[in-house]
Amino acid sequence: MIIKEIKMRNFKSHVNSEITFNKGITVIIGHNGSGKSSIFDAMHYALFKPRVGYEDLVTKGKKDLSVELTFEVGGKTYKVVRERGNERLYANGKLIAKGSREVTKEIENILGIDEKVFTNSIYIKQGEIAELINARPSERERIIAQLLGIGEYQKSWEMMRDVINAFREKLNSIEGELKNKERIEKDIKEKTEELEKLKVKLRELKEELTNLNKELTKKRKELENWDKIREKFIKFTSKLEKYESDLKGIENEIKKYEDDLQTISNAYSIIEKNEENYKQYLSIKEELENIRKSLNELKGSVNKYNKLIGQKENIENRINKLETEISNFKYGEDLEYLNSILESLNEKIKQFEEIREAIKDLERINEKLEEINNYKKIINENKELYEKYLKLEKEKDNLEKMVNEFATLKEKYNSIVKDLKNLDKKKNELLDEISQHNIKEMEEKVKEMNDLEKKLNEIYEKKNKIQENIGEVRSKINALKKALNEIEKVEGRCPVCNSEISEEKKKELKEEYSKNLKEEEERLKDLSKKLEECNKEIENINKELKHRGRLKEKLSALKEKINQLNEVMDEIKKKKDEMKIIKEELSKFVIDGEDVEKRYKKVKDELNNLSDAYTKYLTACEHLKGIDENKLIEEKNKLENIKGDYDLDTCNSNIENIRTEINNINELIRLIEEKEKLKGELNDIENKILALLGHIEEYKEKEAKSKELEEKLGNLEAYYEKYKNAFAILQNLSKSYNVDIKELKKHVENLLNEKLKEKSELLERIEVLNNRLKDLNYDEGTHEKIREDYKKLEETIRNKEKELVECKTKIENITQHLEELNKYLDELKEKEKEKEKLSKFIEYLGKVREVFSREGFQKYLREKYKPLIQKYTNEAFEEFDLPYTHIELTHDFDIKVHSPNGVLSVNNLSGGEQIAVALALRLGIAKVLIGGRIECIILDEPTVYLDEERRKKLVEIFKNIRTIPQMILITHHSELEQIADTLITVRKEGGISKVSING
Repeated sequence: MIIKEIKMRNFKSHVNSEITFNKGITVIIGHNGSGKSSIFDAMHYALFKPRVGYEDLVTKGKKDLSVELTFEVGGKTYKVVRERGNERLYANGKLIAKGSREVTKEIENILGIDEKVFTNSIYIKQGEIAELINARPSERERIIAQLLGIGEYQKSWEMMRDVINAFREKLNSIEGELKNKERIEKDIKEKTEELEKLKVKLRELKEELTNLNKELTKKRKELENWDKIREKFIKFTSKLEKYESDLKGIENEIKKYEDDLQTISNAYSIIEKNEENYKQYLSIKEELENIRKSLNELKGSVNKYNKLIGQKENIENRINKLETEISNFKYGEDLEYLNSILESLNEKIKQFEEIREAIKDLERINEKLEEINNYKKIINENKELYEKYLKLEKEKDNLEKMVNEFATLKEKYNSIVKDLKNLDKKKNELLDEISQHNIKEMEEKVKEMNDLEKKLNEIYEKKNKIQENIGEVRSKINALKKALNEIEKVEGRCPVCNSEISEEKKKELKEEYSKNLKEEEERLKDLSKKLEECNKEIENINKELKHRGRLKEKLSALKEKINQLNEVMDEIKKKKDEMKIIKEELSKFVIDGEDVEKRYKKVKDELNNLSDAYTKYLTACEHLKGIDENKLIEEKNKLENIKGDYDLDTCNSNIENIRTEINNINELIRLIEEKEKLKGELNDIENKILALLGHIEEYKEKEAKSKELEEKLGNLEAYYEKYKNAFAILQNLSKSYNVDIKELKKHVENLLNEKLKEKSELLERIEVLNNRLKDLNYDEGTHEKIREDYKKLEETIRNKEKELVECKTKIENITQHLEELNKYLDELKEKEKEKEKLSKFIEYLGKVREVFSREGFQKYLREKYKPLIQKYTNEAFEEFDLPYTHIELTHDFDIKVHSPNGVLSVNNLSGGEQIAVALALRLGIAKVLIGGRIECIILDEPTVYLDEERRKKLVEIFKNIRTIPQMILITHHSELEQIADTLITVRKEGGISKVSING
């Protein structure tokens, strides 16, 4: 399979990522958590849709995801699309499968492998390469078995013991159940007798209930009659209460109407008395409002007039002030003359400013010439120190390289010291843990497990024989009991041989049968006891086997610890040898008897001391660069001619005096211009004031009239309010009664008369109802007694019915119980047959379990796969260009590397060579799983857990692999970038993975 392209939408941290894959080496690089491994997860999901929670795959905050994977197999291009509810597979653009299961099934057919083989072959997980080489042989065998699927048979072997024990327990259970057969037959007989008694009782209860129901019918009729009388009584009482309530309401309404009539009369009286003053008030108010309206209209003109008067006064004051200020100047008010003076003064300023600039430039040139002399002096003083600095800096660069090498070695040395400390700690921990157990004793106990299992099988056989004997004895007992019963009934002939029999012979036979029965019962008792002992012994052995099974696991773990201890000891030796080599290397870093770091520090200190002189020299040279001293002297002479006898202070003083005079003339011109402008404005304002005088007179007249009308209105206000309030009362009442004010009084009088009539009619109805209640003659006590008698009779019937139901229920329960007992008896008969089948099946399972054992089919598979793994491993190893002939896998999966000089264990190889062996072995396993040629391999973090040496070697190995057309490496180590044909960078921005492709 060659992977061509993947598209991810809302898959984990990939919101919208598209990646095209080419043949060769593709490196996917990015920081941890950036979303690199999610690319493989998407491939895995597209191909096999593993059982993972959908919410764990879809991007947080999104609802749906989509993954499209395009791949090539056997020259055909396939595209698989996984979307919720819309999953499909295309071959060369044509749809060939739809739906989750169908798509997965078709992909398995195309690839020729299932999901498990895919994840164990094409995909090499994080840390798997290092794990293969670091593992002990036994652990390596387990890892390889797990990858090849052989480990499943070991699990089956272990699980089948529990399965067999479960069937044995089931057999024991069946045997226990069969003991109940006799008791069940006895229960059936007793329950049949009880059922007959209950049926008789049921008939008696039914007769009694018939008589009681007749009496209840009679009582019910009497109670119903009294109930009807009570209904009428309640009906009349309820009506009476309603009429009395209605009467109260009518009386309240009559009172309201009477009060309202009085209010209406009072209001009419007030209106009549105050009507004239009310009308006069309204007339004056209207006139006053018109005047106020006119005043408001004139208000704008008055305000404008007042504002203009204020402006006129302000302008006149300002003109007077300006004339005073102008008279203080000596130049007069001729603007033309003033402008000519200004022109002359500006020309003088220009001349003095030229002289001032020449003086400043001259000062600047003098400073520059002095600075040049100073820099020349600095160069002469620091030249020797500058040259010394350059020499030391060159030495420092050489020393820096040596110091870095020295630091690397020192760091490596310290790392080894730290590793040795940790290894020593681990060694002590392992020694402590191992020393706490007696391994020899544990091994002996584990060896005894086979004897215990053998003993257990013997006990099961013994138990089966006992159970068979029990069955035979029970059959004999039943036959003897039957014969005894028949002898009791016999008269003249033997029930067995049908010959004539005397009373004496009958007695003799009875004694003989009784004796035999007693012997068989004693034998049954003895066999049952032996069976119980067998069960107890089986239970104890199973407990012991479980205990020893745990002991076996513990022993295996301890052996693992011993292997770990040996590896730790080997590692300690290796580290100490490495430490010795580094010590020798470190001793070489000495210059003239001085440590390289000290020499480096000494040179750095000297450079620091010289840095000031070095900087001064460079700065001085830089400043003098590009400066023309002769040109500066020539310019200095020109400027001295312009300067003449003036100095800077004289120039500045003259310029300041001229500027003061210019400012005074400018101020005078401004004052003259402002005065002329204000005169024009004053003339405009006076014209506007004259135009507004007519409006001002009119405003004063209307204001006086307004005050007069306000006084009259105040005198009439009390009469107005009385009239208005009385009219408001009438308005509210007319609104309340919904009639015109003119009709109000008459309307209320009519309503009052109607209510008085209603009251009279209601009093008559109340009297009629009181008479009817007397005629009913209803007594609540008598009614209640009749009801109580009826309830007591009902209760008696209920109790009898309850008793009847209980009787029926018992009959049903006993009938059901009898059915169950008979059914159980039939089941026990079936159990007898099942017991025989189960015994044979347990024997068969024991044989099957042996097939799955470590020395059975597992051994066959290991021996079958080992040469294939070795073959494919060596094919891969040949590409790595190492000085070894081949790799050998021993029978216990230890790794031996053959070279022209002999055979080496993997621990004798360098770190880089070890990782080459591990990768070759892992590729060999992958080829075995997929049946030969690998077209694509995906490695997730192949350099994780590897030191620098191993990482470098792994990079070289990847360069040399030519037989795999497509390799995809997922990593966060930058070393792998150098071998990439295509580099894919994954980074995370705001929680979203972004992908960029180079190459």
